[in-house]
Amino acid sequence: MISASEDIGMADSRALLIADAAATAVERVGLPEARINLAHATVYLAKAPKSNRAYVGLGAAEEAVRRSPTIAVPAPLRDGSSAAAKRAGHGSGYRYPHDDQRGWVPRTTFPKL
Repeated sequence: MISASEDIGMADSRALLIADAAATAVERVGLPEARINLAHATVYLAKAPKSNRAYVGLGAAEEAVRRSPTIAVPAPLRDGSSAAAKRAGHGSGYRYPHDDQRGWVPRTTFPKL
């Protein structure tokens, strides 16, 4: 499961499901039969493309929190559902990603760390 997330990560999101299924098979079926499930998962993980983006991103996020643990939430990302929040500017400038043709919008509201 570690390899599925740390080494393969977002290159093949199914890798974690395969690893978890193999672990479940060991619990439910037991050895020696589950060795086939383990071999299946091992080959799948070995052949899968590799990416550590999630692992590296998590480390960068943790480091950012260590350096600046009290950064204020930018106004566009604050809940603007009440009248008082709207008057305070909460939610102003927010762009809903699903309304954009690309399905995402760049976020320029966070301070540089």
